Amino acid sequence: MREQSWEENPKWKNLQRIDQGDIVHLKLRDGFLYLVKVIVKSVTDAEVVGIVEAIFDYDSKMPLTGGHILELVNKELSFEKKYVQKIIKKAQ
Repeated sequence: MREQSWEENPKWKNLQRIDQGDIVHLKLRDGFLYLVKVIVKSVTDAEVVGIVEAIFDYDSKMPLTGGHILELVNKELSFEKKYVQKIIKKAQ
């Protein structure tokens, strides 16, 4: 597997508050650029923990159907808030 790097969002502090049940988008690069969709399980001041729901090609937003990167789907992931690109609030 190639080295993976999460891309920081320089405007992450301007995003809404992240809550349990929200969906967040992360940007992952490993030679290709991916959109990683994560369902948030918990949030602390230091990190967010969630389950990877799906992975997409970042530019086309088309879901991936193959490749090593899909090993992340259904896995728990913890990350800093500065990597969150977008927040989709859970339905009330």
